[in-house]
Amino acid sequence: MNLSHQKPFIFFTLKETFRSASQTWATILTLVVMTAFPGTLLLLTSAIETTAERLLERAPSIVVRQVSTYGWKPMPVSAVQLLEEIPGALSVEPRVWGLCSSDFGAVTAMTNLSQTSPDSIPKPKAGEAIMGPGLPIPESQTIILHAEKTIPLSISRSLDNTFSTFLSACVLIHEDDARELFTLPIGTCSDISMTFFHDTEAVAAIPEIIAKLPFPVQVSTKQDTLKLYSGNLAKWGGLSMMLLIPSLLAMFFFLWTQRKMMKMEKRNIGILKMLGWTTIEITWSQILRSLLIGIPSCLIGCSLAYFMVYGPNMTWPARFFLGWSDTYPSFNLVPIWRILFELGGFIIVPYIASQLFPLFRSATTDPAKLLEGGGQ
Repeated sequence: MNLSHQKPFIFFTLKETFRSASQTWATILTLVVMTAFPGTLLLLTSAIETTAERLLERAPSIVVRQVSTYGWKPMPVSAVQLLEEIPGALSVEPRVWGLCSSDFGAVTAMTNLSQTSPDSIPKPKAGEAIMGPGLPIPESQTIILHAEKTIPLSISRSLDNTFSTFLSACVLIHEDDARELFTLPIGTCSDISMTFFHDTEAVAAIPEIIAKLPFPVQVSTKQDTLKLYSGNLAKWGGLSMMLLIPSLLAMFFFLWTQRKMMKMEKRNIGILKMLGWTTIEITWSQILRSLLIGIPSCLIGCSLAYFMVYGPNMTWPARFFLGWSDTYPSFNLVPIWRILFELGGFIIVPYIASQLFPLFRSATTDPAKLLEGGGQ
């Protein structure tokens, strides 16, 4: 294309893009919706994966639990001395914690935070509770926890969003209150965490850990937890196949609408060819028109997806797509290009193709036939 033709070409393309305002806005709305909802699913699974990896960075290398034929069983704290003899173990700590229910749903009651959260978190006093940032504060300033026993605790404070990734749905309580809640006698603990310098050392130490303890135990490594998350994320990621449905519907919709519109535009194409426009110029004009609509629509849809995942009090995507019903941590941000590339392939490319396929036949038809209404 000659330089002298570029300005008229661009002005004509811009004018044609918004010549039919209703059709243009309907197209933009359709693309935004078909980008926002699949984008929310893709962004949600990516955010969960990133958040899980960050959470597990602070997790202990190994967690040892005593088991019996009836399931989980409290461990004697004296087992810590036996596990400290394992070569390569940097720290061995008994933990008192557990899952319990409350008026806000399931929460995690914790006491020992040295391996899972920043050291700046204060320790609650007996009879008090410190609420995680993802939990609301009731007007009564009291939370009632239900496990083996039911205990009411007065809320002393709530953590800010600095700790939302680690302690969103957690309640920090005193060890004496936790023992009463879970009926753990003095001298026992929920489990024992072990930290090694290298995760490979932790895996190699499992047979020695089992041999050291005089009772049956279940040993879980950080890699086991990662595999569990990876399996769940793979299952959730399979939901991304839902993208094929809206993309195919989008292709069908635009092919159908453009087929009807091409009957009205054939005369316009004939005039352009009479004025000296080539088939390549007409094709580039259509591509530019598609990009002027498709790219902003995709960006708006991705922005909506970001808002639906990271926006304040936006819990319905996780509930709708993944079936979550309880409080979950604030997600870590992931780069927008991760979903832009995937959505570009599923939404924008079919849209541009739907614009070009009906055009090729008319663009190569004799101008006289187009002006006469032929060239079907």
